[in-house]
Amino acid sequence: MNAAHCPSCALATQQQSWDDVSAFKCEGCHGHFVPGSLLHEFLAKHSGVRAHARLLEKAHAAQQTSRPLTCPHCRTRSYSAVQVGVVEIDVCGTCGGVFLDKDEALLYFRQVRLHPTPNKVVDGAGAVIDNGDIVVSLANFIARLLH
Repeated sequence: MNAAHCPSCALATQQQSWDDVSAFKCEGCHGHFVPGSLLHEFLAKHSGVRAHARLLEKAHAAQQTSRPLTCPHCRTRSYSAVQVGVVEIDVCGTCGGVFLDKDEALLYFRQVRLHPTPNKVVDGAGAVIDNGDIVVSLANFIARLLH
């Protein structure tokens, strides 16, 4: 899978892979794009089969993001800002890909570490924390992005 450009600044991205997920990092703005198909596989493994579908439902119910983001996978501008605690993540309403700004990823990860809820998630130090919300299960992924 190839994400040729960043949804935010349109610069080239570099693929990064971890144990069970791949994403694309922008060397300019340091944002991360996770294609919908890869996110679907990741969430199915860690949160259940309908997790990605529920994330898409949240995206369809949310307001469109205030800035022009172009999805590198489906080439649409159908991003919605989904609120997860104090953090907004940008979800493509067409393919279900997710774009996380550098600061959003850091804030989201810190939020998850400070306010865990039931479900197993590994934090940046490799410790298992409890965490339940299907969107919050992205903490595993973000922990790998930040290290």
